[in-house]
Amino acid sequence: MTLRLYLDEAYLREFDARVVASAAGWWALSHSAFYPGGGGQPQDRGQLAVEVRPLTVTAVREGEDGRRLWHRVGREAAAGTAVHGMLDWPYRYALMRHHAL
Repeated sequence: MTLRLYLDEAYLREFDARVVASAAGWWALSHSAFYPGGGGQPQDRGQLAVEVRPLTVTAVREGEDGRRLWHRVGREAAAGTAVHGMLDWPYRYALMRHHAL
């Protein structure tokens, strides 16, 4: 199950996690601050860095069972791989301000 960090801290910009599953270029993480979208709110954008190499997150979605958040990065990763997530903060903040109006 992915711990959804955005539920407790909407202003979180970066986080550390581990890959718990990988399939067809999508990664499920142990923790995530990426919002998958819903309720009229678009999904977050940003990057996941593996060993300092940033990979662009092109999509975020909730798994069919609702337990995991999947992040599309376009390559595979071994379970247990450490990642550093970085939200596109200007984009997230603009959405937060717009959504609150």
